[in-house]
Amino acid sequence: MNFKTVIFDLDGTIIDSFPGISECAEYTLNTLGASFKQGVGMKQFVGPPLMYSFTNLCGMSEERARLAVKVYREHYVAGGMYNNTLYGGIVPLLAGLKERGVTLAVATSKVEEFARKILARHNIDGMFAFIGGAASDDSRTSKEAVLEYVLENLGGAKGALMVGDRQYDISGAHACGLPAAGALWGYGSRQELAAAGAEYFAERPEDILSLL
Repeated sequence: MNFKTVIFDLDGTIIDSFPGISECAEYTLNTLGASFKQGVGMKQFVGPPLMYSFTNLCGMSEERARLAVKVYREHYVAGGMYNNTLYGGIVPLLAGLKERGVTLAVATSKVEEFARKILARHNIDGMFAFIGGAASDDSRTSKEAVLEYVLENLGGAKGALMVGDRQYDISGAHACGLPAAGALWGYGSRQELAAAGAEYFAERPEDILSLL
């Protein structure tokens, strides 16, 4: 492989954001008197766009889901946004990739403004050539749409690899013509990522270096 660009998902790939996301999700569901569908758990909530999670995992109508997104984001901005930690090995991985001349970027279903603030809080925002996320007006929410936006700002998909921990990262990458590596340290299982067609797997962040 000779990848010149590596695009990372954020939640479950660069940061462990489960504490903040789960707290905000629980607050939102309690506020609206809603709950997950039978058989659905909190870990499934992390990764997809919020509208998808509230409609498909909680059974909300589109109108009610939009209200849920509003409640969630207000609570998230109030404090939950920073309730996360960097995964061990991420900073050395990013530094190692930079040393090899690889261009780094982020493509996340999280609102772009939030993603930029989180990465800045961890002092690693400057390592990325571009940080792309969902639009705050929900005009850009799916991983495919976010990736298209990121690739436009990077100048194309040639020589790029997507790294993410959920099936949405893999399917989004394939929709944009990119190969994908499953981050097994995140929230998705090997089975989920394999079923989505991930070409590569990484048990630990440092394993990404072996793909170059």
